[in-house]
This record gives sequence, structure tokens and C-alpha cells, in this order.
Amino acid sequence: SFALTTTESQNFDMVRVTALRSNTVISKNGTAIATIQTGETYEFQLMGSEGSCFLETSQPAGVYLYIAGAVQGNDQELSDPSMIWIPPVEQKMNDLTFATFQSPGISAHYVNVVIPADALEEVTMDGQLIGDEFSLMPANPQFAFVNKHIQP
Repeated sequence: SFALTTTESQNFDMVRVTALRSNTVISKNGTAIATIQTGETYEFQLMGSEGSCFLETSQPAGVYLYIAGAVQGNDQELSDPSMIWIPPVEQKMNDLTFATFQSPGISAHYVNVVIPADALEEVTMDGQLIGDEFSLMPANPQFAFVNKHIQP
């Protein structure tokens, strides 16, 4: 099971699922969307308007979210492309430390966080409770998510 969130300010992200075993059924928000074989990859767009989705695979699989780079008029770069490995919800972490870097070309930083919904009263960032900033995942309300603007 995988809880995915969209990237702030992007129209869509690409999601890729690669099967470890044959006949792996991929379900998005409770609906089967593909069956793939060992080593095969299925790709779909996660639209920014969706906010989140919940994937389930019938066999072990790797899930990756690809964020496309964005360019505005006059070739002004807004963001660089990147790839994020999405861990299964069964491999959650209780504490996490991370940092961003400062660059003259990057003016906004965001972090996407997914937590079990029953932890909303406990989640903190920089020592402050932030549970009231989360939304329940429509496809699986056992989880909550936030796309949070952070300082570098």
C-alpha cells in the first residue's frame, strides 16, 4: 500500500509502478487500473487537482513519483525535475530530520507529509504541533496528508 501526494504548484506528477512478480494488480483509490508482469512498469499521471491517491499492489512493487521540471516564459526555470521513491505505508518512520538548501534561483520550498490519521494530535514540525494543517486522504481516510511550505 502506498500513499501519494501531489507536488505543490505542479499540474501533474508522473507515477511509475514496477512489479517484482508476475500478475501484479495495481489499484488506485480502490479501482484496478493495470496488471503488470515481472520487471514491467506501469505509468500514469497524478493530477494536481487530485491532491493525493492511495495505491495498492497485489504483489511487491516499487513506486516512484517523478516531478517534471517547469519553465515559464523567456525560459525562466521554476523548478528542477526530480524523482522520489515512495515507501509502502507499512515502512513508516516516526522521526525524520531533513534539510533544504538555499539557492538564488529557488524561492519556495515545500515538504509533503503523510501520516496515519490517528496521529494528527501528535505530529510536530520544528517542535510545533501541525496536525490541524492536514487533510484526510479521500481514498483512504486512515491516512492524512499535507503539502507544507517551509523555510530553507
